[in-house]
Amino acid sequence: ETDKSSLERLEKIVKELEGVRKKLSNEDFLARAPKEVVEKDKISVEYLMQKRVALEEGLARIKGS
Repeated sequence: ETDKSSLERLEKIVKELEGVRKKLSNEDFLARAPKEVVEKDKISVEYLMQKRVALEEGLARIKGS
């Protein structure tokens, strides 16, 4: 059960990460968005990547048990 909820959280984080990265790769968004919004999104990418790595490591430990 923990394995399933971890997988669901990982999927949610991956989708969110993809969305933020897509936004940051959009030149029109970067040109029009306030600097603070762009910075917040960049920080979100870093945070989400850290969360993803932590969840992947946790899942690897569970699978290795």
